[in-house]
Amino acid sequence: MKKIPIKELILYILIGINLLIFILFIILFKNAVSSNVESVVPPDVRGKNIMEASKILSEKNFKIVIGGILMDRKKDFLLVLDQNPLTTKVPIGSSIILWVNMPASFAKVPDVRYKDMGEALNILEKAGFVVDFDGNKEGYVVKQVPQANIYMEKGGTVLLYTFTTSSYGNTPESTYTSEGE
Repeated sequence: MKKIPIKELILYILIGINLLIFILFIILFKNAVSSNVESVVPPDVRGKNIMEASKILSEKNFKIVIGGILMDRKKDFLLVLDQNPLTTKVPIGSSIILWVNMPASFAKVPDVRYKDMGEALNILEKAGFVVDFDGNKEGYVVKQVPQANIYMEKGGTVLLYTFTTSSYGNTPESTYTSEGE
């Protein structure tokens, strides 16, 4: 029988120990990943109102995200029209994206800042809003209330704040004089 040098024997033992540790690590990692997360198909909440859909999904520990607002005159107000994911297994606690119906009587407020008052009035009235203004009816819009991209019922009032060069010249700073003058 051939005698194995001690250095070579130690090397084989260390390789064997490293191999055992590696195999143990793979087994533990596989168990940790597979047993920690349970995947399920989320409940189908299409056709339900947003309150009922939220309750169903939150009872199953899902998070709800409104992904978009659609306008369908034939459907009820705040009805869930679509969801994602629908038939795919996802981990419990995942976000479910819902698309909700908004009635046709609502519209998105357009952004009319930095437009002249005539153009701003035209845009807002075509969108179905009533326009009120603070300041001069001439000039440019510097602020609007409510802000742009908010859904509001048609016929609601949008308040515009304007700026004109003539109003700029009449500011208290420009009309202030000292007593000595």
